[in-house]
Amino acid sequence: MGAKNISVSIHDVSPNHESELKKIVDRLHEAGIDKTNLLLVPNWHEKNDLRNHPCFVDWIKELKKTGCELAQHGYYHLAPTKQKYAGLIGWLMGEFVAVGMAEFQNLTYAEAFERIIKGHEILTDSGLNAVGFIPPWWQVSKEAENAIIDSKVFNYYMATDCWNLFGRFSAVPITDLKTGKIHQSREICFEPRDKFADYFTKSLAYIITKCEQQKTIRFGIHPQDIKNEKLFDYILNKIQEAKKDREIATYSELFSKK
Repeated sequence: MGAKNISVSIHDVSPNHESELKKIVDRLHEAGIDKTNLLLVPNWHEKNDLRNHPCFVDWIKELKKTGCELAQHGYYHLAPTKQKYAGLIGWLMGEFVAVGMAEFQNLTYAEAFERIIKGHEILTDSGLNAVGFIPPWWQVSKEAENAIIDSKVFNYYMATDCWNLFGRFSAVPITDLKTGKIHQSREICFEPRDKFADYFTKSLAYIITKCEQQKTIRFGIHPQDIKNEKLFDYILNKIQEAKKDREIATYSELFSKK
């Protein structure tokens, strides 16, 4: 089977969350985790264009030097206010699980392509090279998925049309756009919302780190996670447990691991 891996991602990287992100990175460094995937939102909610925040961009560039990998995370991480869902499940997921932030869930090809290119231009203008594309909440319409592929500016992308366990432990394949290879793995996210959700995710993380036999375990960290100190301590503990017998890898490196 080869070496087992652990991949840690920091979602929603934007100046809007600068203080939380810096605390997260510091805590990860203290735990010996310097190599992460940074999911960059080019223009968070159309109010935080990265080109207007050079100091924040410089910080990202410094993290890249330590081995972090950059990926484009949508354009502004907000779904259109009026959108048509494919069905009841899509509506429930879009409105109640993703709470209106699954930006690419229902976009047409033209809408998706425009946002991809606009976001890519912002990152390029900022001197940031995003090698992958990860839509918010991993949700894409088939048209949006085709737009990601046709943009021809990324090495890989992630996409799925369903959630597993309410987005807390999601099976989201990573597709290598150069070779067509698909890396199958799951990602656990925490995102504290209420005590029930916290206990549910903690129980899930415990089971995963003790029982998960897949080659790769992925942990997704969001800015709001650091606001719940006990939960974040738990996240770090589980990452360190998983790290004991696994190699840390970025998304790109997962394809080179045997």
